[in-house]
Amino acid sequence: MASINFYLKSGKTNKKGMLPIIVQITHNYKKYRKNICMVKPGDWNKRKQRVRINRSNEFNNDHQEINSLLDSYEAKVRAFLNETILFNYEITEEDLIHLLNGKDRTRNQTKPFLEAFKEFIETNKVTKAKNTIKGYTTVKNILEDYSKDNNEKLSFKKVDVSLFDRIKKYAYEEKDASDNYISKIAAVLKTFLNWSMDRNYYTGEEHKKFSAPEKEKDIVCLTIDELSKLYNHTFDTENLMLSRDIYCFGCFTGLRISDIKQLRSDHIVNGMIIKSIQKTTKTETIPLIKQAKDLIEKYRGHLTIFPSISEQKLNKHIKTCCQLAKIDTPITIVKFQGGKRKEETKPKYELITLHTARKTFVSNSLRLGLDHKTIKSITGHKKDASFNKYLKIENDFKKEKLNEAWNKIV
Repeated sequence: MASINFYLKSGKTNKKGMLPIIVQITHNYKKYRKNICMVKPGDWNKRKQRVRINRSNEFNNDHQEINSLLDSYEAKVRAFLNETILFNYEITEEDLIHLLNGKDRTRNQTKPFLEAFKEFIETNKVTKAKNTIKGYTTVKNILEDYSKDNNEKLSFKKVDVSLFDRIKKYAYEEKDASDNYISKIAAVLKTFLNWSMDRNYYTGEEHKKFSAPEKEKDIVCLTIDELSKLYNHTFDTENLMLSRDIYCFGCFTGLRISDIKQLRSDHIVNGMIIKSIQKTTKTETIPLIKQAKDLIEKYRGHLTIFPSISEQKLNKHIKTCCQLAKIDTPITIVKFQGGKRKEETKPKYELITLHTARKTFVSNSLRLGLDHKTIKSITGHKKDASFNKYLKIENDFKKEKLNEAWNKIV
């Protein structure tokens, strides 16, 4: 804990019989000093660390002005120290030098780094989609683990490229993160620090240098034949049937699971879904194909279109459904970690999750000949970069069909 004291400098007085008053701030056994004014030794009260009041028969010793200056120094130091305790700040040498120079060093509204990150998440819960908040929380957990495991306290003052490099190394080595997840961490950190700048928690620019390019990754989805096998398969339990139906509904509409779970009968108008999408808050109009209409009729009568079931169970059940439906083509997934290419081959059913339903809708719509603009108007894709990754699937499909057609002739 830092402390402040005032004392007279030892030694000979000057020609006017005065000695300097020293302000001393002590922190971590290190002392920071500065001469601030002059006073006669006889006018100094060592116990009170102030200039005594001069008597009526004495010359004015400027006690009021000097003591006011000392009070000002002490008040600024006390205010700063109270703030460091309240918000758990780390005191730096720069802070102490500013205080010695008589400058106010309080940081209004500033919060500790991880406390601010928690506020960032809570604030965004009102406007961001559930999965976005989940992504923010995952990054927060990694930062907390990094801080604990490395005994390094995170602070806004320490934000620089070197810190990001250390976090990146930790995520690779301790969390087995891929290059694309490192890219996600960089993006979330930039968003958080921009948010912090708006609230005067952070004033730096270093975060703009954070860089972790995303690698193009393979899209896992069901082919039209695989989707048909899954949709027409009969399962033994209601949970598997429900999970299959919810997943297939996503494949037929392109809706995210968050919107499917919220879907009510009043969202269905003239054979179309008209609904505000949770992630974008934009109202989208989605035409319903026959299979999607059949699923709505199957579950009509519930408060929401489909009975409630957790996403965790859905993800578990849909893998089981795909396994039972013999959707087991070996799929090789390429993963980049620290620039190194890693391959892993698994049966397709192990790679199917709720997120692949939307990918299945886009890829199969392209294969069936729907134009890009129509598909994007249904899915609500805003960025071309997000949509263009599906074009490789379309081009591969065209190549396959072209070869099939010509092989019949030649």
